[in-house]
Amino acid sequence: MLPLEFLDLSNNNLSGEIPKSLEALVYIKYLNFSFNKLSGEIPTSGPFGNATGQSFLSNEALCGDSKFNVTSCVLKSPKRKKEILVFMVYKGILKNGTLLAAKVFNAQLEGAFKSFDTECEMLRTLRHRNLTKVITSCSNPDFKALILEYMPNEYGQDGIVSTCCDVYSFGILMMETFTRRIPSDKIFSGDLSIRRWVSDSFPSGIHKVVDANLVQLEDKQTDAKMQCLLSIMELVLSCTVVTPDARISMEDALSTLKKIRLHTDEAALLSFESHISSSDPKNILASNWSSSNPVCTLIGITCSARHARVTALDISSMQLHGTIPPHLGNLSSLVSLDISDNTFRGDLPGVGSFAEVETDKYSQQPIFGEIPSSLSNITKLVELRMSRNFLKGEIPQELGHLRYMTYLDLEESLLVDSIPPSLFNGMKMQRIALTDNNLTGKLPTTIYDHLPNLEELYLSDNNLDDGIPTNLEKCRKLQILSLSNYEFIGTVPRELGNLTTLARLALGGQHLEGEIPAELGNLNKLRTLGLARNKFTGSIPAGIFNLSALQILSLIHNRLSGTLPSNLGRGIPILEELYIGGNNLSAFISATISNSSECLLFTTTVSQVQFLNRLVA
Repeated sequence: MLPLEFLDLSNNNLSGEIPKSLEALVYIKYLNFSFNKLSGEIPTSGPFGNATGQSFLSNEALCGDSKFNVTSCVLKSPKRKKEILVFMVYKGILKNGTLLAAKVFNAQLEGAFKSFDTECEMLRTLRHRNLTKVITSCSNPDFKALILEYMPNEYGQDGIVSTCCDVYSFGILMMETFTRRIPSDKIFSGDLSIRRWVSDSFPSGIHKVVDANLVQLEDKQTDAKMQCLLSIMELVLSCTVVTPDARISMEDALSTLKKIRLHTDEAALLSFESHISSSDPKNILASNWSSSNPVCTLIGITCSARHARVTALDISSMQLHGTIPPHLGNLSSLVSLDISDNTFRGDLPGVGSFAEVETDKYSQQPIFGEIPSSLSNITKLVELRMSRNFLKGEIPQELGHLRYMTYLDLEESLLVDSIPPSLFNGMKMQRIALTDNNLTGKLPTTIYDHLPNLEELYLSDNNLDDGIPTNLEKCRKLQILSLSNYEFIGTVPRELGNLTTLARLALGGQHLEGEIPAELGNLNKLRTLGLARNKFTGSIPAGIFNLSALQILSLIHNRLSGTLPSNLGRGIPILEELYIGGNNLSAFISATISNSSECLLFTTTVSQVQFLNRLVA
């Protein structure tokens, strides 16, 4: 968890103390423990050094530094407890010379025998390389003991302590990871250990021992993956040499691992370059992207200073042609990918290996095919822009699992079916743009319960039906709401008047009826109001003509009636466009219309708007 950057445990029922070990999470940018039942002292080092009281609200039992807005901790003198041993371990030897360890439980201590029973049950079901073999047990009402195989401390004998146990454990763990076997598997008996098994298969038979799920027969990247696996197995064998002094150091092991990962990055980039057609007009990549140049010096490449991995790929606006190969998914440390403003073609490849990508721009690329659900594996994805493409099929519900997503743009495509409710669970989501697709169905009534930071919602020009959800008012930061050209029926919820940050409201081209809610006159920041081509009746609320920030007002083709205010223009001084034709309005237009000094368009339908006096210039 050391790379963790976001930790939000708020609004739960957590109790106990905040672990001091969390101070080690030095990359944390945001943490929140508010609204729990935590107690004890708040740590002060690491990420807690920059924290404020906002991160610990409503935890009455917390104490610590005054900057956290909590009470000071009262120091208590610790009471020393008498230590009572639950068991003793004795070293013994059998007649055949076998060393053993006898773990004798304390019969005088209450609960010791229960501990014996629990340990026996656990050892009966568990198998792990770090567990010694149980030879037998002794159990009667007055005496209980476990007889175990004796395991000496290999690295501490004769008073000589070795650090080689760390690199050995690392090597064994890597073997387990890539073979999907553990040292206690039944296939390992006698002289055959997991290391012997891997060593005997290296290098020509390595494909027989690695996890079959890592390399599939139909995989187009088989050669590259096998080369990577060979390098990894060579490394782990160097870590697990029998003699401790012959093993490589942990520092060398990590350095070698970084080189293997960087080689994977290089292979992915060169494969990508090979899919770019020869019409690279400036010959940029052809002359620079080659194995003779260090990866981190290639044009458009940014590497991390700490791990020397490729973290950013930017080849935007290079007039490149070609396809996007699946090999690009091997850039597992990528946090930013921008290939916009080129002419790449073909299906969008799955990018499940992009575990770190934060920004993914495919806009201005003629991408075909379905949106791969594997995008959800890009766990740190912040922005996904894929508008103006030929994307088809459904929106994968897995996209809703991207908890860091703030920007989703899938406009002007060929997407169908309903909008997955999971898309509306993003607590960080700020912009959802799905305009001009073929989406159908109803909007779930609860979709706005988890979008506290939503600022822009574009759902116009689809085939959604039902009505406008009343709980939209929960999106208190909403600035743009575009729901035009639907099959929505019903009335406009009065609750929309609570969205006081709203700057643009587009509800035109639907089947909305009833009166225009007077509450819309509360939207003092509103610059654009579009209610055209509906079935609204009654008069225009007076408050709308007092929206001082209003620049565009469109009410054409409704069933509105009544008289426009005689002082039209006084309350909307920066109005630029006014559309009121196709209604049954009466107008008594006075000289105050000149107060709208910015008004450029003033459109009416004369046969349906009766002027009671002429327009005064």
